[in-house]
Amino acid sequence: MMAGLLTGLPQAASADAQRDEETTALVSAVERFAAVGRGMAALGPMGEQLPLVGLVPGGEDGLGLGDLFDVAVYDQLKNLTSLSGLEDEYPLSGPRTGRLLAKASTQGGVRHLDLTLEVTRTVADRPVSVSSAQPKVSLATSGGVDVTLKLGAKLPFAYDPATKTAWLGKDAVVTVQADGHLAAGAKPSAAFGILGVDLSAGSSLSFASTFTCTASDPDGDGRLDLRELGADGAAAGLFTFSRKGSATARLAVTAQPFAGAQVEGATATVDVNWPDLAAGGPQVSVGQPDLDRLNRFQTLTPKDLLDGLTHLSSAITAVQRARWGGQGDLDLPFMRGSLADAVRISEAIDKFVADSVDRNTGQPTFTSIQDMFAALGRARGLPGGAIIKVADAGYDDATKKIAFTLVIDRAVNPAPEPLNPAGQVSSGTGAGVTYTATTLKHAGQKWTPGEFAGRTITAGTSTGMVADNTADVVTLTGDGWRGGVPAAGTAYRIAAADPMIGQVTLGDTFKARAGLAQANATTSVAGVMRGYHAAATVVLDLGDPATGQECATRPDGQQKACPYKHINPDGSATVVTELPRPADRIMLRTGRDLFGARLSVLTSVNVDAVVGYLGVRLTGDLSMSSRSGGDVVKVGLKDVGDVPLTRLFERLANNPSDILTSQVDAAARARLTFGVPGLADFFGGKVTGDVEMPDIRTPDTLVFRGFDQIGKVKNFAFDPDNPQALFGALVKSLGALATYLDHVQPSGPVGTAMTTKLPLLGRSLSDLVAADEMGSGPGVVYGDGACGSENGFVTDPSRTFAQTHIGRGVVIGTRVMTVQAVCGEHTMVFTAKFGEARPEPGTAYALRSPLRDAIDRLTAAPPDTVQALVAELNKALGGQVRIGYEDGALRLSLAYDKKAALKEPLRFSFGDSSLVAASGSGTLDASVGGQIRLGVRVALKRDFDLARDLLIDTDSGLDLEASARLDGTIKANIGPLPVSVGKADDDPMQARLAYGVNLRYDGGSREAVPPADFFAGLDLSLNETTEPVTCDRDPRRDETDLALCAVLPAYVNGSPITADGRHALVLRLPRAAPLADMFDLTKKLPGDIERLEVPEFDFSTLPAGLELDWSNLGDGIDRYLTALETGMRTASYGGRLPLVGDDLQQGADFVAPSARRSRRPSPSCRTAAGCPPARTCASGTTPSWPPRSAPACNR
Repeated sequence: MMAGLLTGLPQAASADAQRDEETTALVSAVERFAAVGRGMAALGPMGEQLPLVGLVPGGEDGLGLGDLFDVAVYDQLKNLTSLSGLEDEYPLSGPRTGRLLAKASTQGGVRHLDLTLEVTRTVADRPVSVSSAQPKVSLATSGGVDVTLKLGAKLPFAYDPATKTAWLGKDAVVTVQADGHLAAGAKPSAAFGILGVDLSAGSSLSFASTFTCTASDPDGDGRLDLRELGADGAAAGLFTFSRKGSATARLAVTAQPFAGAQVEGATATVDVNWPDLAAGGPQVSVGQPDLDRLNRFQTLTPKDLLDGLTHLSSAITAVQRARWGGQGDLDLPFMRGSLADAVRISEAIDKFVADSVDRNTGQPTFTSIQDMFAALGRARGLPGGAIIKVADAGYDDATKKIAFTLVIDRAVNPAPEPLNPAGQVSSGTGAGVTYTATTLKHAGQKWTPGEFAGRTITAGTSTGMVADNTADVVTLTGDGWRGGVPAAGTAYRIAAADPMIGQVTLGDTFKARAGLAQANATTSVAGVMRGYHAAATVVLDLGDPATGQECATRPDGQQKACPYKHINPDGSATVVTELPRPADRIMLRTGRDLFGARLSVLTSVNVDAVVGYLGVRLTGDLSMSSRSGGDVVKVGLKDVGDVPLTRLFERLANNPSDILTSQVDAAARARLTFGVPGLADFFGGKVTGDVEMPDIRTPDTLVFRGFDQIGKVKNFAFDPDNPQALFGALVKSLGALATYLDHVQPSGPVGTAMTTKLPLLGRSLSDLVAADEMGSGPGVVYGDGACGSENGFVTDPSRTFAQTHIGRGVVIGTRVMTVQAVCGEHTMVFTAKFGEARPEPGTAYALRSPLRDAIDRLTAAPPDTVQALVAELNKALGGQVRIGYEDGALRLSLAYDKKAALKEPLRFSFGDSSLVAASGSGTLDASVGGQIRLGVRVALKRDFDLARDLLIDTDSGLDLEASARLDGTIKANIGPLPVSVGKADDDPMQARLAYGVNLRYDGGSREAVPPADFFAGLDLSLNETTEPVTCDRDPRRDETDLALCAVLPAYVNGSPITADGRHALVLRLPRAAPLADMFDLTKKLPGDIERLEVPEFDFSTLPAGLELDWSNLGDGIDRYLTALETGMRTASYGGRLPLVGDDLQQGADFVAPSARRSRRPSPSCRTAAGCPPARTCASGTTPSWPPRSAPACNR
């Protein structure tokens, strides 16, 4: 009887949104009970064999209680939305036939759902199993018994709307009825012990048993909490099955013939009487005239034979793996693994054992030794098409032993098969393998989506972290591949449980010749062609057992009388009632060959390794095979008699040479090509050779042929104590170069020219060399949360951003932000939030030098090789960096394109005359483009010195072009006078700029020089590649060849500042001139043309009462303070610049408040009436020019 099942009403699932409340509660209770019912499959007698018959009633071959209540009850009702839709009967089909009856009713306000389940299953031809210790009887058949199983369950569920609880009534009941009988005319195979017998026609067997389920009530309230029922093991804690019934059998057998044994025709009759299945065991008796002839075969059971085959397999494997004195299981040459990994002699036995176990009972599917022999002979589908034969089987009455020889043959497969199948899923190479910056695709793979997430992946010299995967594509996290995008076909390996058998492991083979250590492949792609012949003679000891005190006198008796407790190696205990134990009765006969194996191992070689900090690659082929064309390995057993398998392991562990003989006949050869990725001409051509291992028994004896010039790579192993010493030297060198490029200041006149500020732009040529992208002003906005990210962002509609900006550093005020993503064309998203420190709109930003960014990334995550370092540089600089080697130095060709976009306020400073821009429109957009080419030599020395060991080729250079163009009108002032520069439509201002900068070394040396000498010795050529600029409104435009021109018409109150038509300031700088005169405004152009023409203007001519716009002064100050703050913050590099970074940052922080105050709106005092109270003019009149006659404004 089952007590009530109680629960609070659960929330209806979304799928049940239309189901009413009472139905939801009742169906939930049914579902919970079905979950508990799964545990009944192994509960008490439901998980045990039926009396005398090999069938478990609750198992898969029986009623299948593991899912019966799910399938037969819950699945029928799970889509019910209302009890009004309940069917009276739900038929069940399949092996488990029957029906589910359902009825809904209401009693006293409580809704009832009464379910009745009826299930029947008939299972035919089940085996008989009779076992008795006294008298000793072991009788089994392969089948013959038909069993009928019937389950009946009454499940009254109820729901109370008032308390919103559902339960299963305490009068619920589950019963199982099992009835079986020996089928008429059944002739199953049978065994008395292990001897095959025939079941006589007069035999009979029948049983009837009933199992009833009862429930406990831990709380004593007659109801069980459904949450308790959901826990694992709840069924065992709440329910129990009782049994009742009876069984009888009379089984008459006649022995089958067995070579050497006088048993053919011997008979016996086994009677079984089991009147009450609930009490005690069966009463077994044997009546016969020939029992003595049969009893000897009862020392073992068919299960012992199956276990013996398992032990034999383990013994053969142990023999294969035994190693002593350079003999036995030798390592595979130049590969991971051993000979035993390449060929498993026991594989056929393992497969036979696995296929010969009844999944329901755990007993063997064969019933006798004769049946086992027959099953072995007809076994198919064994690994590699192996065939098993049984030879020379027979019984020796003198020794009381059965001996038989298992002969196993596997022909050598004609084509290689994978040596390491376990690694095929997580590694690969070949034509189907392709790569992008963030993915790996292996066409044809069938991975489980997401199974590799979070694992490390290696491909050649590149590594990455897996973010996700589909069936055949792996996607990486972050920046993708570290070390560059692998070439198509490159071998890859995803970190996983992989034995890597056959992985090429050249190890230190080339250490002496090339400084190459630990040269091992990433994956195993080896194939093997293998075959073998094995002959193991198994002996079964059927001698009389020792019992009682006799056990103490035997060597294996532990000086104890039987029965005694034996402690097993795993700590468990076994009661020994007689000796020898069944496991010790199974023996291996020695004094004969055990097996011989033929095999060839073939693999391609694709090894990426490192010498010092230089990545090298070995490619080619490797093979191992027999020298004579026969067996590679042959193992025999010395004659030490018949050895129990249980003791063989101990002898193999202690001294295998006492029992084994071994012959190994194999050689290996590798045909290899050395290369340096990224340096195709490192050796001046291919370096190919052979390395041979004439005898794998002496792996240290190697023969080399070829491999000329591989010693060159050894120069990179200049610091054995610090293999990455070259990395440190390269990072120091790159940092030094970045510093020089930030401040290109040659000596002498060239340095003066490079540092002279250009009119209008206010930047020197040296500034343009160091400049990078920047932006500010209207349209530039900042915030958090854009493009699907919560991080900070900047949007600048005047700039176009691309994916190449990802990873770049951006200086904004005192912060250095890193670009995480680019969305659209005008927005960069950063890796962090601004939070409360969000910059104000228009705040200037500047991208850091890509070389500086690359150095930071290299320092944060050092690559494994110089090639990987170059790949990172190429990712940052645009893919033009190359490496080479010459005369003990690494040559680094540091070439990259320079692109910068500048937004600068116009600087009208021309000697003693000036105009100060005072409007947002008064900015100049300039662009800088070109290329920087530096040939660098880094000495391969242990004690690297920048001043001595870093050199720059004298043919290096910097080629840049800067251009700018502006047309329109801006506001400016000359002193306090409001002026308009240019007039819309008919007289706009014009400015044009185009400079070409070519810097070449001119120090007189053709040999490479230190960086300080190189940059000090640069010579400057200007405008060799640029076209002249022309300002259409310049009256002398046809007479000049200019690099910079400007025509700046000046107006006051809409009128020219002069009445003679010469009201424009005209600026002209030549394309060609002596370097010292290039930017001198006092010099004249050819044709006696002035470089600077300034209109003559008399302030006394201004009309009285001229309105003055004092806001211009504020705007000018604002621009000045903003430029000052931005410049100091950029120069400080976020306060991290050595020595002066903190001072510059403090200066920027000091200037910032003043800049903000200058941006506050302030009214202009134009008339007395229009002045605010704080700025009214004392006399009540309008201020006028000249200033000396103007009344004072109180402020």
